Amino acid sequence: MSVWRFFRRDKTKAESGTPPQTMTVSDGESGAEALLGAAPGSALLLDHEGTIVWANARQCNELGKSLADIRGLSLTDVHCSTAAETLELALARCREGGGSWEGVVACDGVGRLRHLGTSIHPVSWCAARWMLMKHDVSRLQLQAASAQRLSRTIESRMARLPGVVFRLRQSPGGGLSFDYLGPGFESQTGLSRQSALEDVEVVLSRLDEDAREQLTLALAQSLVSLTPWHLDITLGDAQETVAEGQRWFEARGTPQRFDDGTVVWDGLLLDVTQRKQAESRVAKLVSTDVLTGVMNRRAFLEAGARVLARLRRRGEPAVLAMLDLDHFKSLNDAYGHAAGDMVLKAFADTCRLSLRPYDLLARIGGEEFLVLLGDVHAEDAWDILERLRSNVEASTLKVDRRALKVTVSMGAICVGQDESLDMAMRRVDGALYDAKRAGRNQLKGLLPEYERDNLALSKALASSTIYKEIEMALSEDLRIPKPCPNCGSYNMRVPSTKNPDEKVHCASCQTYVCLYAEAEEMIEKTPKSESEELIEKAMNRDK
Repeated sequence: MSVWRFFRRDKTKAESGTPPQTMTVSDGESGAEALLGAAPGSALLLDHEGTIVWANARQCNELGKSLADIRGLSLTDVHCSTAAETLELALARCREGGGSWEGVVACDGVGRLRHLGTSIHPVSWCAARWMLMKHDVSRLQLQAASAQRLSRTIESRMARLPGVVFRLRQSPGGGLSFDYLGPGFESQTGLSRQSALEDVEVVLSRLDEDAREQLTLALAQSLVSLTPWHLDITLGDAQETVAEGQRWFEARGTPQRFDDGTVVWDGLLLDVTQRKQAESRVAKLVSTDVLTGVMNRRAFLEAGARVLARLRRRGEPAVLAMLDLDHFKSLNDAYGHAAGDMVLKAFADTCRLSLRPYDLLARIGGEEFLVLLGDVHAEDAWDILERLRSNVEASTLKVDRRALKVTVSMGAICVGQDESLDMAMRRVDGALYDAKRAGRNQLKGLLPEYERDNLALSKALASSTIYKEIEMALSEDLRIPKPCPNCGSYNMRVPSTKNPDEKVHCASCQTYVCLYAEAEEMIEKTPKSESEELIEKAMNRDK
């Protein structure tokens, strides 16, 4: 029988209708001594007013008094003033609510400060109505205080670290949560530490879609191989750039698996914003056209491939457009290169204002530009590009006190789901050629017939047996897609002027092979398949 049930047994019998057993004071003292005499701490029985009716031997020894001397005393008589005040308040609360109370009471009545783990419970036994039990927890209190001081010291030192220490947990069901976040979390990320501990989505929701996918993949690989993971992430606004205040962090964690399937990663979050800003400045220098400030060809190819991959994962359409300023060479000859540079800058500014903020714009050489429109259908893309063309036509540039007007020819296509950016650029070049041939200052492409014919050409290029030859023929340093009669290589270069009387040079054997007119005849004599006829059409667009 527990102590609690022992002291409640008479009341229980009364409630059930069984007459309680008559108990004398001596019987009550014997029962209390039997139950509480060997208790690990001090024990007191109090009447309804809080007067002591019984104390165990340990309590008597602590006070240096006999039970007879203690009986009839109040809590104030046997405790220091601080402890007595706390116990009286606790007892009053128990009387009001009829419940129990537990807590730690500080007591300095024996020459040293002690901390007593104290509990008060209601009982119904003889004259006793309350049972008060105490045990010394001073050592535990000192250990707890020492642990708290150590914890504060560690926290203060961790707050001075250049990063944030964290522990990320993944449950057997796959749910993520933070077990710990270092004290520098709020100052470095601007997020609430407590909110992040309660809900990991406070942090994960600040990652963009690509970063979240990369984190999921990194954690999955680390979970399987039990090797550390490492990732650069940003917790800033997705619309911000590094230069505008976006915060970058280098996150890394080391995994530990437990028997129940739980995995935790102890890791560090380092603020690498300054490094990313430096990298961004360098990347901008190598990826930006110096004159116009838009992307150069190399940057466009890299960014465009990423954008197309993301759009295809989402099943969203894309449109590629090629833009060419009309009669730009004549303008350069008439007004000078300085005027030409002003025109290119003004044109680039007009493009920025006419396009959407997330569209890609690049200058790929001379007066030619490329635009990649994402998540847009042909009809909407037509409206965007036509607005751009109209804005260019309506603009006026003053050069040497003279008003200068320019126009732009455009070709645009819908990029196929399985089509590479390189192949799409070759197709859109044909649409631009059609715009020039039709009289310039207009947009061609994005029509069903045009798309159907050019997609057929794209498939023919991809499946052709002379695909490598065509790639060389369409490269920047145009090559003739036939082997050199001297060395057999495919390095016969087309003369830059394409004059029939100029000689064709082989870059492999370093000899002049024939006249360009003879090379054209050599190409014409070779029978062509239906696919190669389409390819030949593409090759001759510049003639």
